[in-house]
Amino acid sequence: MVMYNRAILIFLTGLAFYYSYAQNDQPVTIVMPGLKVDNWQMDQGLPVNSIIDIAQTADGWLFFSTEEGLARFNGKTFFL
Repeated sequence: MVMYNRAILIFLTGLAFYYSYAQNDQPVTIVMPGLKVDNWQMDQGLPVNSIIDIAQTADGWLFFSTEEGLARFNGKTFFL
């Protein structure tokens, strides 16, 4: 009985490794027509390039939480 359980454990472990590596080899392609991506960095007015969290208010303001504090964004300009 112990040998049977060990064989099942080895088989399931091998199966798990096979599927975890097999799925990572295939590239992921996402196509979303009409999607616009903007990249905001320090050159555009952020205090730092790393964002911790993002929140949007009901009136459309975006708030970016950074290590340097909050940055408010109206769609064109950042306000610190």
